[in-house]
Amino acid sequence: MLIIGILAAVALPQYTKAVEKSRTAEALTLMGDIMTGERIYQLGNGKYTTDLSLLDIEMPGTLKKTTADNDTFTTKNFSIVMSGAADSAASVIATATRIDSAGAAVTGDNAYNLVFTLAQNGTITRVCNGNGSKNGGLCTSIANTQDWDK
Repeated sequence: MLIIGILAAVALPQYTKAVEKSRTAEALTLMGDIMTGERIYQLGNGKYTTDLSLLDIEMPGTLKKTTADNDTFTTKNFSIVMSGAADSAASVIATATRIDSAGAAVTGDNAYNLVFTLAQNGTITRVCNGNGSKNGGLCTSIANTQDWDK
């Protein structure tokens, strides 16, 4: 019985980290789609937009206009906010924040967000911000060999 307890104590944190890492794949995919949509929009209009309804992409979840300059959509695991200078040539920023089942931002050691910035010259900067050692490690884990800032 003691051996099973020890194995469970070692395996459970690894399992929860693997599950959380798989959840980030959702946000990474959606934010990649947004950046592709932004580039297509910029080619046709000469500027970026924070209005997700203008992009030629299908977004899952619930889309709402939070301010005149920002759109937000929510999936089961993330709230993704578009910000930046609306309808300008300046950069746009997509921020995915991990949310709980009630739709509130996760806090404490389990909190993290992913930030993609599409600059005027077309380059994308990706940043993972994790709170505490738990999700700071997750940021390193999801980056794999990619060039991510911390």
